[in-house]
Amino acid sequence: MTAGTGAAALRSLAPVAALLTLMACAQGPTSPTGQQLTDSIRNATPPSWSLTVTVFDGAVADDRRVAGAQVKTDRDPGGPLTPPPGLTDASGVYTWPAITQMGFTVCASKTGYVPRCESVTLTSNQRLNLSLSK
Repeated sequence: MTAGTGAAALRSLAPVAALLTLMACAQGPTSPTGQQLTDSIRNATPPSWSLTVTVFDGAVADDRRVAGAQVKTDRDPGGPLTPPPGLTDASGVYTWPAITQMGFTVCASKTGYVPRCESVTLTSNQRLNLSLSK
């Protein structure tokens, strides 16, 4: 190979070298790897909202609230996204401050009353009124 043909060969490789350089720069040192993306998705915190449940004795309009009613969801007990069950306060209110978005059923019960359940799809902070009957 002469000096002229060697120079011509290098010139013909210039577009390939430029393309490889562009590809390397496009990925750059800050581009995440596939594993980093997978870890980010796995560790992402899903959005959460509050759900305030008020339990009534009879019609909501009568405003007779039930203190000490158990409020719980139908999610897998002990599961990582399961809000803990609780008891309504003296005002008949129980609040879950942070529940992840999804549909589930909320149930309220107390001895002497017929339990009541209602489906909820949580996509924002919400309030739910449940009326128990005797």
